[in-house]
Amino acid sequence: MGKISECIRAFVIVSVCGLALSASGTKPVDSQTSGASPDSASGKSKPRPHSNHNPQHGGVFFMALDNYHHLEGVLLPSGVFKVYLYDAYTKPLSADKVLQASGNVQVGESESAPRVHLVAGKDGHTLEAPLGEDLKLPVTITLTLRFQESGPNVRPEVFTFPFSHYIVADAHP
Repeated sequence: MGKISECIRAFVIVSVCGLALSASGTKPVDSQTSGASPDSASGKSKPRPHSNHNPQHGGVFFMALDNYHHLEGVLLPSGVFKVYLYDAYTKPLSADKVLQASGNVQVGESESAPRVHLVAGKDGHTLEAPLGEDLKLPVTITLTLRFQESGPNVRPEVFTFPFSHYIVADAHP
């Protein structure tokens, strides 16, 4: 009987808090879907950093350890692995900033797999690695990436991308 009483008590507390928030006009924050916070001066919403961690091109999305950069990896049917780089607000980095990043990729999970260097994409806003059209899916691609702002003594970051299928070029979910 004690556990049921605790559950009822917890339900009542949560309900009362919800009613109090509702009566005060305060809405709970949903950081994954709202993407904005109210600006009390103008009454408009303004973007918040890290409020959007959704892939922008249908790929696999990560936040870097520097707590600023975001990136998305896309494996195209042509066998090209494309990396999109974003800031804390999931806005694409400028071509200049993208070109300051460097790295390589490995196909598979073997540490002895050959490394393919990333090069600037044709659009200037992505980094790419040609991996060939003969990839067998599912495949794991390991990205080693260094951001210019990281400094010379900071180790590159490692990101592991599992792909069960190819991504249509520039697919927007």
